[in-house]
This record gives sequence, C-alpha cells and structure tokens, in this order.
Amino acid sequence: MSDTSDPRAAPGLRAGDPTLHLLLKDRLDRETDLIIQRTAWVVGSQAFLFSAYAVSLCAPARAATPAIAAKSRLLVTLIPWVSVVSLSLLLVTIGAGVTAWFHLRGHTHKLDALASVPETGPIVRLAGLAAPLLVPVAFLITWLTLLVHH
Repeated sequence: MSDTSDPRAAPGLRAGDPTLHLLLKDRLDRETDLIIQRTAWVVGSQAFLFSAYAVSLCAPARAATPAIAAKSRLLVTLIPWVSVVSLSLLLVTIGAGVTAWFHLRGHTHKLDALASVPETGPIVRLAGLAAPLLVPVAFLITWLTLLVHH
C-alpha cells in the first residue's frame, strides 16, 4: 500500500496548486492499480488452488501406494485452509487499498471542483469496487463450505 499521508504536508504545495492536484491523481491511480493487481492475484491463485484440490480429490482412488493416498487426503484437507488464510490476508490488503483510495479520493474531491473534473458519483465508484471486495468473499464462502462438508 502506498503512503497516504496528508498531501498538504508536501513542502511548497498549496491547496490551489495544480501540482498538488496531479500528485493526488497520480497517487489515486497507483492505489487503483494496486487494487486491480490484488484482485487479479486472488482470481489466479484461487483457480490454481481449485485445480490442485480437484486433482487431490481424485488421487487417493488411483494412488499407487497407501503413503501417496494418505498424502492426497492430507492435501484435500490442507488446500482449503491455505486458500482461506490466503483469502483472509488478501481481503486485508484489498481493504487497506480501498481505505487508502477513499482517503485520497476525499482530497481529490475538494480539488476536482477547482479543476472542473466531472464527478462519477458514489454509485459508480462502489460498483467499481464490487469485484475487488466481493470476489474474494465469494471464494472464501466456497472454501468454507467445502471445509464444512468435508
């Protein structure tokens, strides 16, 4: 997560300075990029873990030895837990990114009126955050359901 300290603390910049507006927009864009990257990481990692889980489910029946069958059963138990921990940590980092995004957005909102930048509105902004916030939750619910029914 990027540093989200008060932009007014930047030396030599005043509230009406266009440089401050560009600085805030740049930091907002960086935070948005980080949220997108984290969401992509969630989807990619979960696809990999679902594949590993499916392979592990089928492996005990075809295992060449009892030791391999036992390891496959252990993987069937461990993979959902690894995923739950991973998703929990990712939700924390995405939540931190969204918090920083809103913090920065609060500063740019004041400057947007000065720069005549059109405001998208809260509904559009919240809709844009639906995937970063809800996709990890959907995966988390799926893995928890698998763990409960295991």
